[in-house]
Amino acid sequence: MPRRWPPSSPGVTDPLWSARALASLTAQDDYLRPLNPTAADAVLSEIEHLAALIVEFPQMGRRIDGTGLRYHVTGRYRYRVIYRMRGRWVEIVEVLHPRRE
Repeated sequence: MPRRWPPSSPGVTDPLWSARALASLTAQDDYLRPLNPTAADAVLSEIEHLAALIVEFPQMGRRIDGTGLRYHVTGRYRYRVIYRMRGRWVEIVEVLHPRRE
C-alpha cells in the first residue's frame, strides 16, 4: 500500500511512496549514513526535490514502454526515480541507485 512521505519543504505537494520505494530509500540511507551523514542528507534531499518536481510536472519523465511507468534521474547522484500516475496522485514506485539499474 503506498504511503505519503512528508517533504521537508512546507507547502510542497507530496507524492505517494510505495513500500518498495521506501524500502530502497531506507536501505540506501542505512548504508550511506554511517559512512557520511552529510552525503546521506544530500542524497535524500535531492531525491525529495526531484519527487516534488515530478508531482508538479508528471509528464517530464521518460516513459518505460508498455508499463504505464515513467522515470527521471536525479542530477548529481544519478538515482533513477520510477513513478506512475494513480488518479490525481503521483506514486513513486521505486528509487534505484545508479549501480542497481
